[in-house]
Amino acid sequence: MKYVVFFLMLCVGVPLLANRAVIDAKVRGLLAGGIFLFALLVKQGKVNFVSMETYRGPDRGFEVCTCDLIALALCIVLHKKYPERIVKFPPGSWLLLALYIIATISVAGAEFKLVSFFSLFKWARAYGIYWITYNMLRMPWPRRNIWLGMVIAGWTLFLWALKDKYIGHVYRVAACFDHSNTVPLFINQFLPVLAMWGLTDKKLSNAQSVLSTIGCLGLCVASQSSFSRLGMLLSVSGFFGSLLIANIFCRTKRVRGVTVFAVTGVIVGGLLALPSIMERIRTAPEESELARKEFNIAAKKMAEDHPFGVGVNNFSHALTKQARYSQFITVMEDEDEAGVCHHIYNLTAAELGKPGLYVFVVILVYFGGNALIGFWKNRHNMVGWLCMSVFIGECALHVSGFAEWVFRITPVTYMYAIMAGLAMGLKDGGGYDLIPQKKKPVKKLKALEVQELQAVEEAPCAV
Repeated sequence: MKYVVFFLMLCVGVPLLANRAVIDAKVRGLLAGGIFLFALLVKQGKVNFVSMETYRGPDRGFEVCTCDLIALALCIVLHKKYPERIVKFPPGSWLLLALYIIATISVAGAEFKLVSFFSLFKWARAYGIYWITYNMLRMPWPRRNIWLGMVIAGWTLFLWALKDKYIGHVYRVAACFDHSNTVPLFINQFLPVLAMWGLTDKKLSNAQSVLSTIGCLGLCVASQSSFSRLGMLLSVSGFFGSLLIANIFCRTKRVRGVTVFAVTGVIVGGLLALPSIMERIRTAPEESELARKEFNIAAKKMAEDHPFGVGVNNFSHALTKQARYSQFITVMEDEDEAGVCHHIYNLTAAELGKPGLYVFVVILVYFGGNALIGFWKNRHNMVGWLCMSVFIGECALHVSGFAEWVFRITPVTYMYAIMAGLAMGLKDGGGYDLIPQKKKPVKKLKALEVQELQAVEEAPCAV
């Protein structure tokens, strides 16, 4: 049944929505906000072709989700309404293409080629999300719908976490994701941006600013409910980082008042959650850390043996089937299917080789560096502050990469593509309507000038 619904949405819903959005700015705004919300709800709104859910790698089928359909609708709108403004190859496209080519080359040496094509298919879709986000910011439609999409996504995740924790009595909340570790990695990318936007956008009412800030506090609660130790720390750090930047560069009564409210909320919430957090740290299984070390050893061995890696999305298969790698695994040796290396950089080197790792790191530095450039160019207005908040979120994600591979999960990958597109678009002038425009002073006319102007207006037209 879900496949029937999907094809109806693809063949009927997307064209109708796109055609309506061409003539209605409100619909365009809803689509812009919707891409944030449905990046969160990938699991709930996807169909999976050639599904292999028993495979332990990041990608387990040719999946297509609601976020892809919204991106497709936005693409149609861009080409129909603003074709002359489209940038065919947004900044960073050639670096992303280089990584994609290396991943394609890695398939040649992969034993399980089908699962590699799962990842290649997803990476192409993720680039589409980046392309749409960047070009969307070049078009004249409401930017604040992006803020609204983030607010709804934040509150959705917050309420979902509360439901799982207090109604479902789940110890480590996963909310709308497959695993609890995904929760903070998704949150930490947009939490600083949501906080900064709510604090510094003067066109938002005080009620909207408070709504945004409470959503940020709710995201901190959701992150804490996942009991991901590093993730919890980075969530609070990212939130405080945005508060600090806002208080340095945008000293207003709202910023000061909301900051006091937010800091008080974090302190009170932290004290209430402290016993359970300390218990989580005290009882964390030693086997988990040992298993991570064993996976890292196997990943480094794969990178040494294969110049272009064992193949994208093939780490789990190689670890399961090849004895020279599985010999390092003792903690989880009884599992029929081996897991994935909990270190995104070692995992990338294992699957794409050293060339893939180098290009991957260059991409991260490129987008992070451009976010900083966007901040410096616009450090006296909201556009620059948003770029800095994107940079803070990216740093949190990259630090998490030393302990997690969740970057490769679709919702996290999509959110990174969206945030990269947001920062690049803002840096390149896409935030013009977020900057208050100074009104030009009206020249006061002298009495003689008024008389001369009236004389000209009353004079008969010359033929």
